[in-house]
Amino acid sequence: MDNLLRHAYVEQPCATCGESYRVTLYDVLLEHRVRQEWHPQRPCSSCAVENTFLLGAIPTSALDQIDRAWSEIVETARARDISLRTDA
Repeated sequence: MDNLLRHAYVEQPCATCGESYRVTLYDVLLEHRVRQEWHPQRPCSSCAVENTFLLGAIPTSALDQIDRAWSEIVETARARDISLRTDA
């Protein structure tokens, strides 16, 4: 089952080329988790500035709670043979 956080996103403008790209809440959650465990030696200055805004704007604890709750719903649905779907 697809993670619900993969369907909620923001359009983030690129500081380099001016195009916009999607950043899902799942991407933000994973980046929060990665930053807790690993720090790059030489981060890209353009991308690091853009991503820092999103990481600071969306609380990790709230994303973790949603992720855990969604995982529990998916596991329960599977255990009860319920075909759970998301409309993306």
